[in-house]
Amino acid sequence: MLASILLVVIIGIITFYQIFTQGIFSALIMAVLSIIAALVSLNYFEALAVFGNRMGLAGWGAQAAALMVIFILCLLLLRLLADHFIRGNMNFPLIIDRAGSAVFGLIAALVIGGMIALSFQLLPIPPRFLGFDRFENLTSPNDLDDENNLFPNADGFILWLAKRTSSYAFAGSSAFIHTHPDLQRESYLNRLSVDPGSRREASDDALTLNEVYLIETINDLQTGAPADPPRGETFLAVNFTIRGGGGTRENPGAKDVDGRIRFMMGNIRVVGYDENNRSQAGISRYPRGIVLPGAKTMRPLALNEGQVLDSSGGAFTLLFDWPKDIKTITPQFLEFKRSARKPFPAVAKILAANPNHLSPDARSPRKVALSKIYGDFTDFQCTALTYSLDGENIPIFLNQEMLDNSTKPPLGEQPRIGGGGAINFANIMVTNQQNPRNTIDDNPARLQIPEGFALIFVDIQINNFMAANFSTPFLLDLDNNLYESRGFALISTNGMEQTVEFAYSAFDSQGNMLNPNMRTPPKFPPQSFIRQKQRDARISKAVFYYLVPRQNTPLGIIGVRYDVGGEKIQWSVTDAPQMLIIPSR
Repeated sequence: MLASILLVVIIGIITFYQIFTQGIFSALIMAVLSIIAALVSLNYFEALAVFGNRMGLAGWGAQAAALMVIFILCLLLLRLLADHFIRGNMNFPLIIDRAGSAVFGLIAALVIGGMIALSFQLLPIPPRFLGFDRFENLTSPNDLDDENNLFPNADGFILWLAKRTSSYAFAGSSAFIHTHPDLQRESYLNRLSVDPGSRREASDDALTLNEVYLIETINDLQTGAPADPPRGETFLAVNFTIRGGGGTRENPGAKDVDGRIRFMMGNIRVVGYDENNRSQAGISRYPRGIVLPGAKTMRPLALNEGQVLDSSGGAFTLLFDWPKDIKTITPQFLEFKRSARKPFPAVAKILAANPNHLSPDARSPRKVALSKIYGDFTDFQCTALTYSLDGENIPIFLNQEMLDNSTKPPLGEQPRIGGGGAINFANIMVTNQQNPRNTIDDNPARLQIPEGFALIFVDIQINNFMAANFSTPFLLDLDNNLYESRGFALISTNGMEQTVEFAYSAFDSQGNMLNPNMRTPPKFPPQSFIRQKQRDARISKAVFYYLVPRQNTPLGIIGVRYDVGGEKIQWSVTDAPQMLIIPSR
């Protein structure tokens, strides 16, 4: 492979130079100084990289640049000091001089070559570079044991030295052996990316640690059987939030240049170690999968599988393997994209936390308070979030007379009625001119629900909202999936007139009944009649309808997300996500 050949050539040139120009004494000095410079740079490159990120170098390989800058400057300074204070030389027989300079020259060459190899691995380059790929398979964390090394493993040699000395002469407040038990593996996994142009670094403001707790048993969503941790270990669940951050040079957050957030499971790790044993290496653990709402089911994810979020980010609960002796091997921090870190709470708090276990008949309450968690927009109030498996008693705001006489509606078309009298398509607008000041009562109706779906409807009270600004919100779940509205019922007023609009569709764009295997069915309706025809009207009340696939696991609803003026406003329906148990048919 080309990468190994280049590294061998670099090491060979440095060794050859030491043998035929420096001699044994000079080669010995160079080997010692190279090791010292390498250890200093490995202990301080992260601190310099943080400063570089603040200067706008995030995404440009700040850690790689910091590592080489410290190493080169330190080696140059030490060599100048050595030449200044050690002016003499030592003479040896030619054969001893050549042999000794070869040994010490090779050590210096391995250190310099290893630092070059490490710096390249810290750059935002593809995982496979110049024919070298450290891991051929990454379907599970167990595949990390099958690791390839870059011949002649010069980077592994310098990391072995760093681990040995970090417990003694180069031991700081945070030992290198604790926080970087395997920098080669860590740097490789961080280079995994959904898009080659995605950032490999993130600032601390992009990460918030919410909760950490232990899980004894959990089901595997793929196999349907219980997932077993490795022998002597348990499961550690970590709930955290990723946000876009500022997106500027000084405050990059986690955003890419297009405003979206991309990351792989391998970009996230939990680090822990025994605080009372400085000579024992720490451990780095990577996600096994995503914990679904209710903490009873886990969706396995490979380390090279990723997520793409919009700029507002999202919340996740990831599952990690962890030693059962958590009081000894303590989880210390969560790391995202190598440079964003959040410390863990004390072990006592982790042990005291309990996941939210739901009973099989758990349901969302009929009345819930809306808790705004982002934005500055106060005209919405969610009054109910619920779902239906049969489509009955769904509020549509149209009284029976309006529905019966809608063969020639003022705007739209006659509702289509399917089996059992259920409405499977409607898009009409009716104006009440006779009693404009009377409130139109909710008229429960039956809506057609396609096979494999459940109907979720959100009742929202809207105060003083212009129809010109109207657009349908999205339903947002814990996995950051967005569900587009399949219809709505609106009440609006325009002077002395009161207008009701009802829209719903269980069909796709070809006129066929929706299929649950279609992840993102086409949006319906494309635009509100009220917005088109009565832009000066004010919408006062609304119900939005969503069709979501049925499933055995709880569907964790965070709330609704609304776009206004290009800004995404998001609310949480309750302080804790709603867990809707929607059984599969």
